[in-house]
Amino acid sequence: MLLVISAGVLFEGVLAHDAAAAGRQDELLKQLQEKLDQRDAIILDLQKRVALLERRGNAESEAPPQAKAEIPVATKSPPSSSTEARPETPVTKTAMANRNGTSTALEVDEEAAQRALERQLNLTGALLVPYKVLQIQPYFTYTRVERDFPTFITQDRFLIGVGNQRFTQNQYLSGVFGRLGLPFDSQLELNLPYQVVDQSVVTPAVPSANETDHTASSFGDMSVGLAKTLYHERGWLPDFVGRVTWTAPTGKWTSGNVLLGNGFNRVNGSLTFLKRQDPLAFSGTFFYQASFEANGIDPGDQYGVTLGTFLAASPETSLGLQIQQIFFTGYEIGGNSVLGNTTAALGKNQANSSIILSANTRVSRTGFFSLSGAIGLTSGAPNYFVNASLPINFDLPF
Repeated sequence: MLLVISAGVLFEGVLAHDAAAAGRQDELLKQLQEKLDQRDAIILDLQKRVALLERRGNAESEAPPQAKAEIPVATKSPPSSSTEARPETPVTKTAMANRNGTSTALEVDEEAAQRALERQLNLTGALLVPYKVLQIQPYFTYTRVERDFPTFITQDRFLIGVGNQRFTQNQYLSGVFGRLGLPFDSQLELNLPYQVVDQSVVTPAVPSANETDHTASSFGDMSVGLAKTLYHERGWLPDFVGRVTWTAPTGKWTSGNVLLGNGFNRVNGSLTFLKRQDPLAFSGTFFYQASFEANGIDPGDQYGVTLGTFLAASPETSLGLQIQQIFFTGYEIGGNSVLGNTTAALGKNQANSSIILSANTRVSRTGFFSLSGAIGLTSGAPNYFVNASLPINFDLPF
């Protein structure tokens, strides 16, 4: 009996020992797992630091000497004014660990997409170029206008019917637009245009229609303007940019029986708002242009609104969609309305509406290519136009 009791006690002790050993083993496994997790976290942090140092070294080797000190070393961009383009920054690489212990590099460049959007906004006037930056923008625009006007058909000076006179015009406009970033969130603007106009008028007649063709060219009206950021975006309120532009009468109103629409003093005032939700931006411009009569000719005033949205489609490319509504009071000679330039129509208080599509892509470190086109939505607007430009930024040394 004593032997049986001793055996039972011994068996219970063995079971207790085994249970204690199992508990210690579980505790050791838990501690080992915690050490492995800490090791993985340290490895991940080291990978991030190595990737950051590689990125910084590559950026310093590629950047010009004066820009090396400005290259950020953090993966998060510093805050900057919403009315100035952000400086060029390299691609950010973030290391990510997989379950098998290997790591991959995920390239993220948040500021590059913002720069693509800002380049687009510079061209529309919703965003000003940074201080001490000069932007030179050579451009070329082709505009097509087709109009039908009622007219009388005569034969041997006798009225025999009514028909339509066909008016077509091809306008080729080229020039250079300059923007200079000034202190106090302001910008100086200068436009030097030159145009060539090919015009055709087909008049119905008996026995056959009469067609007359004319071609004329002239320097356009030079304009100079000043833009100023009036309010920076805060909360739900957007940026506001005010702009005043004076157009000098350096061009011709007519040349070779072709109406060019130049040669008048004009003053244009506008207010532009900009609301950013990167990679989206919403913009609108309200303007009024007053023209001054010269030599008995009144080119008429203009006023209107442009609303648009812009998208940074990639780090290198942005897209835009705008709708434009312009009201013209019409050209007048001695109080009589006449056909104005390619954007004016016969008569007074004409409303011209167009939809504008645009794309902007980077072609070099400081230059980019912009292409835009518009389709007229009303009879008074041009049928369509296409614009191509190549803006280039220069950092001024002073």
